Amino acid sequence: MGEKVEKVKIRIFSVGNSFPLGTGNESCIEDNYPAWVNPTPRKHSNHGFTLLELLVVMLILTVLILVAVPSITRGLASLRLENSSRQIAAALRVARAKAIRKQEIYFMEFDMNKVQVTLACPGNGYQKIFSLPEGISFSKVTLLNEKKNVKVSSRKPVTFFFLPNGISQAFEVRLKNERGREFKIIQDALLKNSPRIEEVLIKR
Repeated sequence: MGEKVEKVKIRIFSVGNSFPLGTGNESCIEDNYPAWVNPTPRKHSNHGFTLLELLVVMLILTVLILVAVPSITRGLASLRLENSSRQIAAALRVARAKAIRKQEIYFMEFDMNKVQVTLACPGNGYQKIFSLPEGISFSKVTLLNEKKNVKVSSRKPVTFFFLPNGISQAFEVRLKNERGREFKIIQDALLKNSPRIEEVLIKR
């Protein structure tokens, strides 16, 4: 007996794709899988930095450093100058306050060679010395009422006094840094807004 064999087409459905088996499309089954079920591992690139790329990066970093360092240096020099000016102004306030409270004469001494400031009272033996930071120096010390300038080359320390009634000599102390920026600390005899700090403008 002859039996009639009937071919049955089977269709497999996948996400977004459908095709029959046994119809010549068998080779497309794997290619039509979604990427997330593709059994074939992807090849990863092992591409790294080339020598030229590294040199370019190093060149850019060098330029940035050369531009940034001078700005940082200027900023630090200015900060040291401002802090030194405030420190001297604070020492002047302390000298006046101690002279009034202790009812004794206090002295402020500026040593240009050692770049030091001394607050002292010979009557009770009090003495406090502090040095200015590196790069900061005295440019001028002036007794204002006599218009007497003390030169930087002077080896003798310059001394001013504060009396027990709070009155002091009128004087001016100027500080400068290695970049030429300059501040002055002004002590008035009448103590009005004194001491005060002002920046010395450079004439061009």
